[in-house]
Amino acid sequence: MSGGPCDSRGDKWATVPTKELNRSRAEQFAYQQAAIRNGFPVHAANVRVLFSTVAGDYVTARREGHECKKLRKSSMLKLTGAIASFARFVGRAYGTLGVDQVDAAMLRGFAEEELSRIQPSSASRQLNFILGVLEYAHERTLIADVPKLNGVHIPTPDDTNGNGVTGSAVPTAEEVRLIIKNARIEAVPTGERRHDGRRIFKGINANDYTDLFTALCLTGMRIGEAVHLTWDDVDFENNVILIRPGMKNGIFWQPKTKHGVRRIAMVPELATIPKRLRRTNRRDLWVFETMRGTQVHAHNVEKRFRQICDQLRFEKHFVPHSLRKYWASTVAQQGMPWQVMIKMFGHGDFKLILETYYAQNDDARLVDEAGKIDFGLVLPDPIPAGIERLHVV
Repeated sequence: MSGGPCDSRGDKWATVPTKELNRSRAEQFAYQQAAIRNGFPVHAANVRVLFSTVAGDYVTARREGHECKKLRKSSMLKLTGAIASFARFVGRAYGTLGVDQVDAAMLRGFAEEELSRIQPSSASRQLNFILGVLEYAHERTLIADVPKLNGVHIPTPDDTNGNGVTGSAVPTAEEVRLIIKNARIEAVPTGERRHDGRRIFKGINANDYTDLFTALCLTGMRIGEAVHLTWDDVDFENNVILIRPGMKNGIFWQPKTKHGVRRIAMVPELATIPKRLRRTNRRDLWVFETMRGTQVHAHNVEKRFRQICDQLRFEKHFVPHSLRKYWASTVAQQGMPWQVMIKMFGHGDFKLILETYYAQNDDARLVDEAGKIDFGLVLPDPIPAGIERLHVV
């Protein structure tokens, strides 16, 4: 903090010298907030950075895509709504709430209040937006660390059929095959004709997500990672897919977490898909593109997936993220070392991986491994078949 505070009354708020002894605290506060936005160093024991200031800067960064992913208008409305809800929760103290004062207890209380008035999924989203603001503050060294919730869990409706995995259920191999099969678009004649006599087909302009759904099953990618995949991210020489941040055809994108930066091996079943898409690609931009060559929107993928599941009338509730869980469950049960699995899965909580995926349906593996142990005991031979036991009277 260059120059120090200008007078004793402004110690709490001053960040740059004003050279005026009668500068009011309110004016000092205005200078302090401006200094934060202009990038001046503000770390000092007597300086408090307000949460509202960081939240405002975070909203601006998300709206403009400055060093972060640019959010669409609907997402921006949700972000500002979450901040407004947090302000209502804090109450009159929000105007003086320092970003370093937001702790796990406050976040837990906010989540519980949101859960009491809105849907669980919406409450979880509200909480994640506030955590995003704190992550933003942490990246700019305005706070030492982001508060941890210590296992606080907001239940979702999908928990009831999750098969031991929090959230949506894990589909079986047969269910996955049905989903992929029905993802292919078939043009259905409507029986009507255009003014020029050409027949009208239903579904002719729909996008085919067969390859995308297959890739999600064989790689464990998230939807956001798949739709932002460019040809520079596909290494045909080493047969791997690179999930990494950067400019994606003019759009800055980064993985959901720092653990999301990784390399995914292309299995033989998958290797043929990008090679074929490379030959048929329209604009040479995105690996998984729409029929017009533009970027696939994650919302349209989710909508199509929901339509397929409704059509197949599954008893369990599946979402596109279920295909990522299918990959994790499959590789875990077929013996892939958990160290390798975590590297390709892009998840930082290895305890969750072990307790959910490697612990599912593990009885057969336990019996097989236990059967290989030699305890060194000489046991008597069993009674031969056909010989009745002697009963002592």
